[in-house]
Amino acid sequence: MNEIKYEIDYNALAHSRENPPFEMRGGSGSGKVVDRKGNVLMESGKEIAILGVEVGPDKNHILVEGGDAVNFVLNPATGLKLQLPLTPPGANMLGFGWRWIGNTKLLGDSGVQVIKSNGASMNCCEGHNVVQTKLYVYDVATQKLAEVATPSKVTQLVVNVVDVSSNGHVHLVHDVPHVGKQQDLGWFKIDLQK
Repeated sequence: MNEIKYEIDYNALAHSRENPPFEMRGGSGSGKVVDRKGNVLMESGKEIAILGVEVGPDKNHILVEGGDAVNFVLNPATGLKLQLPLTPPGANMLGFGWRWIGNTKLLGDSGVQVIKSNGASMNCCEGHNVVQTKLYVYDVATQKLAEVATPSKVTQLVVNVVDVSSNGHVHLVHDVPHVGKQQDLGWFKIDLQK
């Protein structure tokens, strides 16, 4: 990941999201994914409690976001129904949040969970529960997960992804602890050819 001067075109982004070929209907946790004709492609049940959907930049793939870090990618044209990894490899890793950064590539953000001195994990309601943020790229076509090295400019261990683009740009910020302010770290570019 390299630092880059970049300004996202929010008008173009909004325009690209108009009239999606797939959408979520229903409430959070009880939703279903439907196409323009109303055909149900996936619905909440034992497999997933659907919280949201995001149509990929190619308009063929759908990210189906569920509770407990259960997420799927669908491609109705090919019949693809792929469950995404729940967590990265390693101890004390938190579940992934996913966003499209390419036609078949997703940016996953996770982190190493804080472990208390008694060995118990800290939950989200007890305070800040991440000791280090980890970013990954997942290629839906190859089903390979690769960790993204944080640039040397980013010295903070915990960062938040606030924006992404469909061509691999990622906007990072750092929440300053106990101050309520954000430090804008800037835009970075992930090489999607790797």
